[in-house]
Amino acid sequence: AKKKPWIAEAQVEKVTTAVAEFTEWLDSSEAAQAELESYATPAFSSEDVVARQRALTRSFNAVSKTPKPTPTPTPTPAAKPAKKGKGEEAASADASEEAAAAEAADAAADAAEEADPAAEGATSDEPAADDADASGAEASDSEAADADAAEGAVPSDEL
Repeated sequence: AKKKPWIAEAQVEKVTTAVAEFTEWLDSSEAAQAELESYATPAFSSEDVVARQRALTRSFNAVSKTPKPTPTPTPTPAAKPAKKGKGEEAASADASEEAAAAEAADAAADAAEEADPAAEGATSDEPAADDADASGAEASDSEAADADAAEGAVPSDEL
């Protein structure tokens, strides 16, 4: 009963009583056998012991194998929306700032493309065909800065 508290005390008492009765019967049968002569008919047979022991085992197993009852689920209150903590608010603000920075960079890149239609097909590493003159190096640096801004890169002087 200590290891399995879900088993009713009445069932445990019933098995305990059955064990006590079996032990009492066996003790009295052995005492009766001890008083008999070795050539006399036995007071009990091994079949008697086995039959009583099997009955005792069945009643014990029936009680011992009583399954643990499943707990009844408790009804849960309606789900409430989670409140944002300080950490969640900060993360939300960071995400908003990143989204705004990305939108600004996209707008700057679009404006740069509209201002220089020849640079539409050019990449930041390749100068446009019209910028191949002596000022090509300066235009290339400018385009690289625009491309970095569009990708959200931080200029090296800000590091």
